[in-house]
Amino acid sequence: MRRFLYLNILITFIYSQIDGNFSLESKYAKDAAATTKDPTFFENILDINLYIDDLYIFSQLEYSSPPLIGHRKEELSDMLNIFYIEYFDDNFDLTIGNLYLLHGKGLSLHTYQDQNIDYDNSIYGIESTYHINDNFDFFTIMGRREIISRISPIPEDNPLSIDNRLISIGTYCNFDRVNFHYLSMLYEQYYQYDDIYMMKDLSSLLGDYIEGILPMIENDTPDYSMKNIEHNFGFNYFNDFGDLSYERSLIYYHKILGERETGSREYFSTYINFHGINIILEHKDYNTPYLYSLFSNPPIGYRESTSILSSRNVHTLDFNNEFGHQLEINKSFDSGTTILFNYAFAMHHKDDNNIKETNIYNLYGYMKNLLLDKNYMHKFQNFNPYRQLYLEFSGWDKEEEFYYRFGYDYIQEYLATYYILAKTLPMQFVYKLNQGNSVNIYFEIQDKWKDDVKSSYWYFSPSYSHYGEWSFSLFFDKQKNADEWIGVDYTININNLNQLSLFYGSQQGGLVCANGSCVIQPEFDEGVKATYRTSF
Repeated sequence: MRRFLYLNILITFIYSQIDGNFSLESKYAKDAAATTKDPTFFENILDINLYIDDLYIFSQLEYSSPPLIGHRKEELSDMLNIFYIEYFDDNFDLTIGNLYLLHGKGLSLHTYQDQNIDYDNSIYGIESTYHINDNFDFFTIMGRREIISRISPIPEDNPLSIDNRLISIGTYCNFDRVNFHYLSMLYEQYYQYDDIYMMKDLSSLLGDYIEGILPMIENDTPDYSMKNIEHNFGFNYFNDFGDLSYERSLIYYHKILGERETGSREYFSTYINFHGINIILEHKDYNTPYLYSLFSNPPIGYRESTSILSSRNVHTLDFNNEFGHQLEINKSFDSGTTILFNYAFAMHHKDDNNIKETNIYNLYGYMKNLLLDKNYMHKFQNFNPYRQLYLEFSGWDKEEEFYYRFGYDYIQEYLATYYILAKTLPMQFVYKLNQGNSVNIYFEIQDKWKDDVKSSYWYFSPSYSHYGEWSFSLFFDKQKNADEWIGVDYTININNLNQLSLFYGSQQGGLVCANGSCVIQPEFDEGVKATYRTSF
């Protein structure tokens, strides 16, 4: 990757007519728990965007000493996070460097970066797309990378480091109301023995399988490589009343140090607008329980909560072993009120049970019990069931000066070692003052049971925005008969390109999630944070 950076610099000097912009985000924090003069975290992310005729060049540099989550990056050789070059013309597209890919719904191939959870599963390689005509595209992908991933949301746990080589070809067919795609992917994974050993801690069928074979292999300390093949195809149909999507991947892989397996991933969604009522239905069935997939990030099939308290209990999706449904219905009325209803559930496949015999595929037969009977999920606890119900009323008054939002969030999940039930009431009120000023009040109440132990929480955050130039916010986070976290934030928009935020106080740690992957962020105790964002 260092060669790409040198190439970037060389092109900058050769070409004098270059359009570009730079974006810098710097975060500094120091809390009372720090035992030295070093900061709690000090992160600096610089994005460089350059445009040279038909070329687009992107670089991301990071200096973290230390980061909030992840490894220190203090040496020049470690600072380059991302680099790629894109070339476009009427018939041909080419990308070289870090490849961030999404084909179809991502059942076989979806690579992305999320700095908040220290996640990046991109590969180093080449992607080319040839536009045969207005209806047909043909693409090829080649690359490799040693991808680092976590087996638990605890940042301190040792990550896996698995070397991958990948080649893929495919095509897209686009017509007026329907489009199709096909992707064929061959990739090789190389596992060192230390990686295999750590995978026994996975809370999944793969973890159970690894733990079972370790006594037979621990004296031999073998490494292992496998070659996997995936065939992915899908289509989308849309008209004036809605759309319909279906996608399926067929996967041929090996159990680690074991026999050949056949698996699949399937996703279906439909959207319908019926007399102003918007209905979205999703179905997912991801069934490769003995594969440790690094490139598959399909739709999560449930609602990612925006609630502060609810998000601390968010579901971590198993992209290799999970099936379920999500239903969302929303309707806006002439009065300005919008009603939103969302229900999602998911379960795991199990080798020692025939899932169809439980009759849970009969959606209409058991929906009433799933919605209303909290003990009904207990019947399926061996399948690690998860369900979430969300109901919301929101809207503006007739003068559009006052906004309100009332919600009810119900989360229930059977994990490997404990049971979670959480009921949350999020509320928000916004009042517009004269000349663009506004007051925002956000409030939440939550009752949570971990097994049979009940806890209660409150979250309160009022804020004032002054002409859009600066804002002041208070944060109060409290667990009944336990700790409380209080903080204040002042954010000033210096101009259109510069923003500075200052925070003082404490913040409770918890899960931070993106696209179904989660990591636990540590708490922050009686300290100061400064965040500066600029573009130039």
